[in-house]
Amino acid sequence: RHSRHSSYSHSRRSSSSYGGSNKDYEIERIRERARLETQIQMQLEIARNKDSGGERARAEARREYEELLRERELQDRELERAREKTRREVEREMAREKERREYEQDKARTKIRKEYEHESSRAKKIREDAELENTRKELEAFKLEKEREAEEKRIKEEMEMKRLKEEKRKSEEDKKLKKERERAIEEFKIKESENAAKEKKEREERDKEYNQRLEDDLRRSGVSEQQIAVITKKEQKPGEVARPTYTRMARRHLSIETLRVNRIEYEFDQDPDYILIKRWVPEYEQDFLWSHTRQIREHRHSALLLEGTKHHGKDTEYKWVKKEVKRKPSPSPLL
Repeated sequence: RHSRHSSYSHSRRSSSSYGGSNKDYEIERIRERARLETQIQMQLEIARNKDSGGERARAEARREYEELLRERELQDRELERAREKTRREVEREMAREKERREYEQDKARTKIRKEYEHESSRAKKIREDAELENTRKELEAFKLEKEREAEEKRIKEEMEMKRLKEEKRKSEEDKKLKKERERAIEEFKIKESENAAKEKKEREERDKEYNQRLEDDLRRSGVSEQQIAVITKKEQKPGEVARPTYTRMARRHLSIETLRVNRIEYEFDQDPDYILIKRWVPEYEQDFLWSHTRQIREHRHSALLLEGTKHHGKDTEYKWVKKEVKRKPSPSPLL
């Protein structure tokens, strides 16, 4: 029992000292050997103190002694393995530390090189800016000198031109006025022609865009191609008066009462679910008509008159109940 306890204590101490140095392992090993030798001496002393017939005790002491020796050898091997493991860990740590130092050195060298390049670039830029400023000043001075000379020359030429113009003014005045009058008339004619052509082109583009949009809206509303051709005057015969434009709208979004209130002429379509309004209805007016129809229908369905029990003779009690109406999103304009 004592041997097992000693081995457990040694293993625990050995496992806790893996992170130490080689010197610590050597000291621990010497201490373990001293403890084992002390235990062996104690076992031998116990065997000698027993009676002379203690051959069995000596054998037991020998067996314990051999067991202690084996345990010591086992502990030595464990210490050696721990020492080797620690050595490898130390070597790995030293290698990592070496790599870290090399990385830091490379990083520092790179930083120094970048700073040097930055300072060199900045100094070069300062020199170039100074040279550019000097060149600019020289160019500005040269430009001012040239401008002064040109101004003097211009003044001289201007004075000479004024003198010559004054001499020719009376002889050329009538001719000049005539030419200006003819040019003004010609420019006016050209401008009038350009304006007329521009207005004609814009009118044709507006008509084309309007007809294209009208055809698309009529197709989306279900109007046949023949009806579209009639409406857009594609099949209009010579001398035939164009038929008026109609707007086809769904009855589920438009009430007859709304049309009557707003005095809008209409007629029923071949499809009973649609109404034909006898004129063009723009989008803002469609929104107004749909909104008016929703208000009429909501008011009609929300005001349900319920007759209650009679009180005080022929008096009748009424209760107003608002019915929940599920509103659907407004459809796109059906033209």
